[in-house]
Amino acid sequence: MSWLFKMEIVVAAVPGPPAAPEVCDILSTSCTVRYELPEDEGDAPVTGYHVEKAGVNTKWERVNEAPITDLEFIAEHLTPLSQYRFRVAGENQFGVGEFGPASPLVSCLEDELPSLASL
Repeated sequence: MSWLFKMEIVVAAVPGPPAAPEVCDILSTSCTVRYELPEDEGDAPVTGYHVEKAGVNTKWERVNEAPITDLEFIAEHLTPLSQYRFRVAGENQFGVGEFGPASPLVSCLEDELPSLASL
């Protein structure tokens, strides 16, 4: 007795990496990270984005908990006078794609609150 099995393999692609994001509206503890759709959305539309930050000598860390559905994100809880770079990855129904290239380093401003000595 012989058995014949038919198997279908479906290969689905995650999004390609987006271009380096633009960082603007830089304040002492926050900035806006803007990005565009990746050239290659994979085999399904992009449904969200993941943003990571890194300091000069620090590892990459995620700055959002859930996928971002907009093409910009306000990164908060940054340290005044510190430098950061950001990178973005797209997500579709098949998973999260590779992170794109990093933004140039940006410097947070000095703390905006006046010190008690200046009051």
